[in-house]
Amino acid sequence: MTAPGSAPHVFVSSTSVDLHLHRAAVRETLLRMGLYPDAMETWGAQPHGDPATVSVEKVRGCAAMVLIVAWRYGFVPAGGTRSITHLEYVEATSSGRPCYVFLADPATEAAQVPFPVALRDPEHEAALAAFRAQLAREKVVEFFTTPEDLAHRVATSLASLRPVAEFAPLTPHDARVLPQPPRAAIRPGSGEGEQRGLVGRDEELRWLREQIRDPSIKGIWALRGMGGVGKTALVAVAVASCADYFDGGIAVIRALNRSAADVFTADEVLRELVQKFVKGGDQLLKRPGVSWQELSDALVNVLLQVRTERRPALVVIDNVEHELANERRFRDLLELLNAAGVSVVLTSREQLDRLVGVQCGQLSAVLHIAAELLA
Repeated sequence: MTAPGSAPHVFVSSTSVDLHLHRAAVRETLLRMGLYPDAMETWGAQPHGDPATVSVEKVRGCAAMVLIVAWRYGFVPAGGTRSITHLEYVEATSSGRPCYVFLADPATEAAQVPFPVALRDPEHEAALAAFRAQLAREKVVEFFTTPEDLAHRVATSLASLRPVAEFAPLTPHDARVLPQPPRAAIRPGSGEGEQRGLVGRDEELRWLREQIRDPSIKGIWALRGMGGVGKTALVAVAVASCADYFDGGIAVIRALNRSAADVFTADEVLRELVQKFVKGGDQLLKRPGVSWQELSDALVNVLLQVRTERRPALVVIDNVEHELANERRFRDLLELLNAAGVSVVLTSREQLDRLVGVQCGQLSAVLHIAAELLA
């Protein structure tokens, strides 16, 4: 079960290739409710165990399960008779975890949208029918059609799991939480249109400032260009002019390697986010043996508060290079920030649409300033 004070973890169980849109909608809904979706998209590489073993172990660590079953039975491990999704359900029920079951409406069985026949597994048709019948017999189920319909039903069914704990108020304008942009980028006493070192950047500055302040967009913006072209200065001026808007907090992380042999890692990004956003984060970071999961949970709690209170927040990660962008944990952090509605600005000399946009398949709102814009 989850530790006291942390967001309750809800295991999201389903087949994936046919239900990726439904799964994304459920994860989004759980985050909005103050619940943490424990889904395979966020696990990363696992050092021990096969997929079935890892999944079952994850179920044991959750407060509840959301089980989504449509028209695909799923992968059956060698030598077994049950799919991994079926095994997850067995574990949830045998370990006493509340299990909320959502079945694709029978009327959708013959429909190509949103359940294409090509993504089904007819060789397991009998097993699927038996599993669906078992679920309908053992649970009070909900029937769904579209991802939006499923998300609404999940929100209604899991309303009682919504955390009621009081969150400590943030101090977003504290110097540690709201780092000041480099003052060298702004001429003392100047207006927004007079920036030292940004001659000819008025259009780019206006565009970036409008994008990160747009309440209808919570995305990731990547600024690419050669070293010295003014990426960081452009972001610094844009952030300075929008500081009052982001009352949920601003975190600026300089992902600079300390030596040629030293690479800035996702672990360091997480630790800086905890230090900047989490009340008492310094003490948490000093705790011997503190794990990635503990730090991630602490950050999730704050981001859930920011989202629930609809307080805009911004994270700037400056100098994202190849090694960091390719870390699975870094992409997990970006997905977490994006799902929590936090705006993110990255700067890099790399082609981040290849390193970030493609590999973060769950991020649907990735925008980029073209390379030639800052060249």
